Amino acid sequence: MLTKNITATFTQTSGYIMRCILQAGTHLLHERIHELELTQTQWLTMVRLTIHGESTAAQLARGMMLDAATMMRILKYLEARGFIIRLRSKTDRRIINITLSTAGRSIARIIEREAFAMQEQLFTDLSAAELAQLFALLTRVQANSEALLLASNISLDR
Repeated sequence: MLTKNITATFTQTSGYIMRCILQAGTHLLHERIHELELTQTQWLTMVRLTIHGESTAAQLARGMMLDAATMMRILKYLEARGFIIRLRSKTDRRIINITLSTAGRSIARIIEREAFAMQEQLFTDLSAAELAQLFALLTRVQANSEALLLASNISLDR
């Protein structure tokens, strides 16, 4: 078991390695989409809306681990740019749902296209079989992490 190796350093943990890859990928993607004039948290909010669909500000903030005030500033900016729409819930008028506008979906498609191109660069040295194995393993780790969160009553509003 990995945790029994007491001589290991932080740099030898899967979390550290995944975080380094995530940071590199995020910086590379941000360079590819800099002309969109969006900060990382702004485009990540749009990506989250693309993946999870209509959400409330509170759900977005929890899922991105941001405070409510920061999320409100992000949403205000995205709304001013015409990338999101705020809609009152049909079942509870107190709830305001947020969704991508047509312009926001168009920008999200650009981000997605560039993310796939960046991913190709990161994985250029892997064969198709290695890439399939990597994604299978990562999917299993993701499922396990979500099960652990659920067992701990931690919700990221996925």
